Amino acid sequence: MHGLNDTEAEALLAALISAVERGFDVIQVETDSKVLVDMLQGKNQPYAVIEGLLYDIKCLQMQLRLVEFIFILRNCNRAAHLMASFVSRIGGSHT
Repeated sequence: MHGLNDTEAEALLAALISAVERGFDVIQVETDSKVLVDMLQGKNQPYAVIEGLLYDIKCLQMQLRLVEFIFILRNCNRAAHLMASFVSRIGGSHT
């Protein structure tokens, strides 16, 4: 389970970096990882293996006016899941 959260956290970090670089200041992030959302919202203790990523995400979050982390069921997030799967297979960063 940690591997999936690693990938989600890395994708979220890349998205926030892109948002900051493009000058956005209000971001809404949807993910099908309830565990990750709970960790980012301080409801659960972070897994040690992604604690560094979560710290980086929190630092970027402070540079933005508003960032919302929203849990959404995978079947409601199919397009994003397909894109993440594609990018994971071919590698690279696509934001």
